[in-house]
Amino acid sequence: MKNGLRMKELVERTGVPASAIRHYLAQGLLPKPKQVHKRLHLYPPETVERVRMIKHMQRTEHLPLDVIARRMKLINKGTRPEEAREIDAGMLGASTRLARYDLAALSRRSGLPQRTLRVAQRAGCLLPAAPDNDERRYDETDLFAAKKLQQALEEGMRIQHLGEVAEAAQALAEVIVRAERESVPHDGEFADRAAKASRLLQLGRDIAHYVLDRCVERTAQKELV
Repeated sequence: MKNGLRMKELVERTGVPASAIRHYLAQGLLPKPKQVHKRLHLYPPETVERVRMIKHMQRTEHLPLDVIARRMKLINKGTRPEEAREIDAGMLGASTRLARYDLAALSRRSGLPQRTLRVAQRAGCLLPAAPDNDERRYDETDLFAAKKLQQALEEGMRIQHLGEVAEAAQALAEVIVRAERESVPHDGEFADRAAKASRLLQLGRDIAHYVLDRCVERTAQKELV
């Protein structure tokens, strides 16, 4: 009785093409199959869940494979997927994501002129993922933000307005990070402290989003009275 899965079975169970699975394997994201004979390789049963996990991260978080590989290493060491996500997001931050676009590509994809994108950066409402010396410094999150900027400008908002929003957001971010720093103990295992830090940061974000939404609603209602 075989104790593994053929490639065809992996494809059927995951819905992911064989070419993609082979690429994941080449990148070290999956356990190596057992070679039964020259033309038959059997993949461990857990490969199904790993492939689904990788595809989910690509689809929902738009993560490049190098970031997925880093997260999978944590999972392989016994870290739960949700904790691996928290550690990765909280301790490494958005700046570690692979930047995919240069300014010209971001302009083409977002519909905003390069000059407008530069102005938005100076105003603080476009914050590139990578440092200034990286030509391809914009990632999928930057592209999403640029498209929202394009829509806001089309609706009549000015960069000045958006810059004021960015200033307020920066001040709020500093409060959230300070609260996290003052709440995490200085002793204990690094992984435990990292997980706690990222949970606190996410809670701060969630509460900030809630408060912001309610404040906007109430302020808008006052203006209508």
